Amino acid sequence: MHNKWIIIITIIYLVPYLRCDSIGQKLFGNRQDFPGLEGVLGAFTDFNYDRITDVLLITESGRSVEVVDGGIDEEPYLSRRSDIKCTFADESGDRIVGIVAADFTGNSYSDVLAVTQNVHKLPTDKSFKLWLFRVNGTHILCNTTVPLVESIKSFPLVLDYNGDMIADFIVESDDCRKELWTSLWPSLWPQCLHSMHTNQLMAYPNGNAFIDLSAPKDFAADVYITGAHTMEYWFHTPGQGFTAQNSVNISYPNRDVYTVWGQSTFADIDFDGVIEHMLPVCKGGDIDACDEPQILVLSRNGSDYHWVEALDEEDSHELGLTFTQRQLFGYLDLFVTLRAGDMDSDGYPDVVTAMLDRNTSQTRAVWLQNSATDPQDSIGYRGRKFRIQWVSSEEDSSDDESIHLVTIFDFNEDGNLDILVNTHNANHSDIRLRAYENSGQLSENFLKVLVTSGICSGDECPHIRAPLVGPHVCFSPSEGKQVGCGGQMCQTAHSALQLPFVLFGLGDIPNFIENITVSIPSGPLPAAPRRQTWYELIPDSNLIIIPYPANDTANWVQKLYLDPKYFAFQTMITLTSLCCLLVVIIAILHKRELKQDIIDQREYRRHWL
Repeated sequence: MHNKWIIIITIIYLVPYLRCDSIGQKLFGNRQDFPGLEGVLGAFTDFNYDRITDVLLITESGRSVEVVDGGIDEEPYLSRRSDIKCTFADESGDRIVGIVAADFTGNSYSDVLAVTQNVHKLPTDKSFKLWLFRVNGTHILCNTTVPLVESIKSFPLVLDYNGDMIADFIVESDDCRKELWTSLWPSLWPQCLHSMHTNQLMAYPNGNAFIDLSAPKDFAADVYITGAHTMEYWFHTPGQGFTAQNSVNISYPNRDVYTVWGQSTFADIDFDGVIEHMLPVCKGGDIDACDEPQILVLSRNGSDYHWVEALDEEDSHELGLTFTQRQLFGYLDLFVTLRAGDMDSDGYPDVVTAMLDRNTSQTRAVWLQNSATDPQDSIGYRGRKFRIQWVSSEEDSSDDESIHLVTIFDFNEDGNLDILVNTHNANHSDIRLRAYENSGQLSENFLKVLVTSGICSGDECPHIRAPLVGPHVCFSPSEGKQVGCGGQMCQTAHSALQLPFVLFGLGDIPNFIENITVSIPSGPLPAAPRRQTWYELIPDSNLIIIPYPANDTANWVQKLYLDPKYFAFQTMITLTSLCCLLVVIIAILHKRELKQDIIDQREYRRHWL
């Protein structure tokens, strides 16, 4: 009798995990570790321009940044490049807390912008230094003695403010609350944006973004600033750029209800062509004891803005999961962040994040699936909600080793998004990498779009090099139907870890994509946003857009790389087998006919002779 009750209680405890793992285990059942590869995920880029995503790792307890090469088709998918590394002197006290990869110098190579914090100062001193490491195509030119900016108060928002396809950035400095740095290489120059000043500082942390926030969309990248008291939307105005007259301040969620909030995330969650603003929050408690996790979506109706709950709370209650904040090395903060990507390729972006299991006090990697609401649901945004669909197993977390950071990746460059995590071993201070590969068993289609720099350097022009910051990409799967949109590299602060391309899940589109429109930032140019549309594209393909010449959109270069999935090969094998079978049948019938002809001829001769 005693054993019977144990079995019943065990089943009741496991039922929620079995439910949420039904699809998740089908997709993410294959775990891969990377022995000997240690470090904190800093940023993603394509360092050697082989169309395979590489990783910038923060190593040696924050003293170094190094390149890890991505690979496809065979394991391990990531391998260290020990010859490409920049290291700060230990005695300097400078430790890397953030990395951005973008072209800051105009040579169309992705440089490295590093944010450091000095460990010799008090932890409450939130001042940082900025360092620029130039890239010449094969190596990083390290400069770890003279910072680009000696003191800033916020992590940088990287953007293309003036539309010259060279990355700029906005920070808060000691003298200016909105300080813009633009490149006139060999120097970067600061400019205080007095016209965009408000009476508030930037929040720490900030989820600042550079993406089209207009509703309806206008294909011009706008600016989002995380203020200390309100959120700021700077809408782009053709011919003027960003002005105080075309900006709005939006209130944060009610502090009496939502006591803590994390980092903002932007995605088109309802497949209508308008980018939504998502915010993870806690209903009650603090970040160390978050009573009730929730995801808020900013709903807009003209000038009216209000927050809508979109996380199915039943799942988090059943599983005992809640949001959590972590810290590495005693100074590197990992804030609550939702990282968006279409994990199941159904056309609706999902999110992944790290959540605390209250039952075991372990941190788990979690996939929150974007699914349709039920008629009886009291939550949801325009018919969509997030449900916990997969949770990493207890064996992947222990008292000694826990998951600290969760993001998305595409190991085989096949359009199936994988989950990549950082784990921390408290006993050995190891920061390791672990992957949960996407099996692709749902057999849905995808479209991957990479918008590169249109700047020419050297003899080859145009060429596939650094991805641009701020392009906006929209597609329509078929004529007269929905439009899905996304922004490329729209956030850069506090381990945003955005992939250097835009990936759309297409569901089960049988034929072709009706059209795709790509725009790049225009800056203060008087013309409308620079954009171009292409028609009748093939699903399961990688599309590379080179906006050259930048102002002559009709001549932009498009390169299409097909990437048929496993089921396409199965179809080919089936058709080949069928053809072979038909050939054999025809050969047998032909042979029988020849035999019958011989018999008939013999009978004819015997009859007449």
